[in-house]
Amino acid sequence: MQLTLLTLLGAASSVMGHAYIKELVIDGQTYNGFDPFMAPNANSIMQPWDTRNKNTDYPMRVLDGPGMVCKTNAKGTQGIAKAKAGAKITFRWSRWQSNHQGPIMTYLADCGGDCTKAVGSQLTWFKIDEAGILGPNNWATDLLRKQGYEWHIQLPKNIKSGQYLMRHEMIALMFGYQQNGAQIYPSCVNLDITGGTAKENPQGIVIQQQYTNQNPGIVFNLQGAQSYPIPGPRVSQQIGAVPVLQLNDGTNRNPKFNPQPVNEPTDDNGTVPNTHTDYFQGGASRPQAARPNGETPSNNQQTPSQTTNQNTNQNTNQNNNQNNNQQTQRTGNTDYQTAYREWYNNYYKNYYNNYYNQNRNNQPAQSNNQQSGQPTGNNQYQNGQQTGGNPYQSYGRQARKFRA
Repeated sequence: MQLTLLTLLGAASSVMGHAYIKELVIDGQTYNGFDPFMAPNANSIMQPWDTRNKNTDYPMRVLDGPGMVCKTNAKGTQGIAKAKAGAKITFRWSRWQSNHQGPIMTYLADCGGDCTKAVGSQLTWFKIDEAGILGPNNWATDLLRKQGYEWHIQLPKNIKSGQYLMRHEMIALMFGYQQNGAQIYPSCVNLDITGGTAKENPQGIVIQQQYTNQNPGIVFNLQGAQSYPIPGPRVSQQIGAVPVLQLNDGTNRNPKFNPQPVNEPTDDNGTVPNTHTDYFQGGASRPQAARPNGETPSNNQQTPSQTTNQNTNQNTNQNNNQNNNQQTQRTGNTDYQTAYREWYNNYYKNYYNNYYNQNRNNQPAQSNNQQSGQPTGNNQYQNGQQTGGNPYQSYGRQARKFRA
C-alpha cells in the first residue's frame, strides 16, 4: 500500500480541523481565550501551553499523558474570571470540522486557594457538563457546529465557593478505533465562584489516570455507533446541574460567527491568506514557540535574528549585507512555509501508514461490525431521544478516504 501526494493533500483537508477556544462569556463578561499563534497575555484567564514544535492548535492524545489535562506544559496565569454559582458560560471555538465527531465535557477542579499557579495534572476533577451521542450520526460536536461553534453550560449552584480551574474539552473520535487515535482538545481557565451552597464537592478524578487506551470512551469505533460511554465520571446529581439540551438547542446565536472557516497557519494553505499573517513574519506578536527556550522578548529586546544581522553588518561588506537581509526576509515567510509543508507531508504519510499497517496486521477483517470496547445495552442514545428502531447510519472511518 502506498500513499500518493494527492492522497496526502486530500487527507490534509480533512485532518487539519484543529481548533481552540477564542472567546468565553462568563456571567455576562467576555474574555479572550489563549490564541496559540500569538504571544500569551500574562493577565489572561486561560492557561497558555507550550506551542513549540508547532504544538499550537494541535490535539492531545493518550500518549501525551499529563498534557491531556490542560495541554502540553500549560502554565498558570494571573487572570481570574469571577462568576456566581448558577451563572451561565459560553465557549466560542475558533472552528470545528464536521468529521471531528465526539463528546463535549466540562470539569472543575478545586485549587485549594490560589489558582494562578495551579497545575492541572496535579488536581482532581469532577464533571459539571457532558454530552456524547445525541441521535443517529449526531454528536455533541455536531450540535456545537449548528450553534456557530458555541457551547453553553451553567455552573451548578450546589458546589463550594472558591477558586477553580475549569477544564472544557472536545474529543474527536474519527480515529478513535485505534489506540492513541482519539484527538483531545482541552483548555483550562481560572474561575472564582461565589455563592455556592455546598460544603463539599463530588469526589474528583485524575484525568490522565482515567483517559487511557483501556477506556472504552477513548478507544472507540464511532462507525454505526448506537451508544457511547462518555469518558470520566458521570455528572453528580447532588450538584444540581442543568441538562445539556436545555442550554444547547441548536440555535446559532454567536454574534461573531463566520461561515467561512478560519484559516490558521497550521493549515499550510498557499492559496488563502492566513488569519495570523504575522505568524510567519515574526515581530512583537510572534508566538513564544518561535523563540529560543520559549521566551518572548519585549519590544525593547533584540531577537536572535536581529543580533545576528547586526554582527553580520559589522563584519561583512555592503553586498554581503544586502544578501543577508534578503535571505532573512525570505526565511520569514516562503522558506519557512516550504519547510513546514515538507515536514507536514512526511508526518502524515508516516501517520497513515502506521495506522493502516497496524489495522491490517492486528485486526480481523470487518466491515460494519463494532470493535472491542463498544458498549452494549438498552440505552442507545445519551442526552437525546431515539427516533426509530434502526441503528445509526454508518459514518465510516474517515481514514478509508485516504487509501491510495
